[in-house]
Amino acid sequence: MSIADAVAATTFHDLMSTSRFSVLSRVLGATLLVAAAGCATLRNAGPAPTEADLATIQPGMTRQQVLDRVGPPTWTFAVWQENLTIWNYRYSHSACLIYQVSMRPEGTVRDAGTAADPACDGGNYPF
Repeated sequence: MSIADAVAATTFHDLMSTSRFSVLSRVLGATLLVAAAGCATLRNAGPAPTEADLATIQPGMTRQQVLDRVGPPTWTFAVWQENLTIWNYRYSHSACLIYQVSMRPEGTVRDAGTAADPACDGGNYPF
């Protein structure tokens, strides 16, 4: 029997029953969970800011002023073309809105306002 025939004859059950594969699958699963957790920065549990709180964010405010006023964002992402980090605050699940703060590299707000919540379009998002 050739190697190709032996590989073809091996069943999924045979692979799953080997301890080496079992350990490998556990390590791979744990690695994927850690990698997925690193795809977006998620907010720690705590009270979400209100729309009124978020409306006080103004261009020119510092990163620390925003954090002091409304706390850490729900999640962030980078916009490389404009060299910005977008801070996203989820404050209303029923309205399908989020509040976005565009943060410059030096740590000041460029602009801020509401946007559509990507979780409302049925996508599979980590936030």
